[in-house]
Amino acid sequence: MHKPFSLAKRSRYPIVFLSVFGFLVFLIFFIIPETKRGDAYLPATAIAAGFAYFLYSQHIQETKLFIELFKQFNKKYDSLNEALNKIANQKQVTVLSQPDKQFLFDYFNLCAEEYLYYKTGYIDIEVWQSWLKGMNYFADVRHIRDLWSEELSNGSYYGFTLELLPKSNDSQS
Repeated sequence: MHKPFSLAKRSRYPIVFLSVFGFLVFLIFFIIPETKRGDAYLPATAIAAGFAYFLYSQHIQETKLFIELFKQFNKKYDSLNEALNKIANQKQVTVLSQPDKQFLFDYFNLCAEEYLYYKTGYIDIEVWQSWLKGMNYFADVRHIRDLWSEELSNGSYYGFTLELLPKSNDSQS
């Protein structure tokens, strides 16, 4: 699994710069003759700054992608939310209607897509954990969980499983 994306990483780049610069100064001190050391500090600073800037630029690009994905996923969820809650609040469901199943399939696909982007490192871990809690709300509803389990047995959801969801005490009826 790819290391999860974290918005908080941006605060690490000054430390990266100082670490790389410190390492280069250490190398300069022990490798370069004393008479040429003064000429090596400016390039060492440029190398350290360039490296830190490269990493920070990559983080900015990942942040932009995360924001775009976040907006898309939330828009999809917003379009499903009312129907999902209606389905979840049904009592004593024995058979789901085809329209209800289709809404749930759309939701299951959304969850799987979110998982795919999380496990490849494009979704912030705190956002993912929050989404898991939301998924768990619907998975705790027996008729939704039963259909979801059945669907997941087909193996077509990018490796998403209900075991990823936080454990809850009781399932609703």
